[in-house]
Amino acid sequence: FSEKTAELIDEEVKKIIKRNFTRSQELLGNNKEKLIRIAEALLEKEVLDSEEINALLEGKELPKKKKASSSRIKKERAKKTKRKVKPSDKIETAKA
Repeated sequence: FSEKTAELIDEEVKKIIKRNFTRSQELLGNNKEKLIRIAEALLEKEVLDSEEINALLEGKELPKKKKASSSRIKKERAKKTKRKVKPSDKIETAKA
């Protein structure tokens, strides 16, 4: 394409970038309090699920999660680490 077409494309791209940059600044500015609440919660908990994020966005306190008992955690870990061996999984040793 021609130099003139390249200039028109460049100008249009600049307009799109400027428009979206302005829009993103407005969105961040309009939601600053929500962003701060989420940032503070992330500093405290490191991970948030969708229920917690929605609560924060609605201005509510974080829902209290039930803590799993240590025995339940141990049972879950044991389930994950134990693996039943199927006959097809056995390794046959090569005979010399």
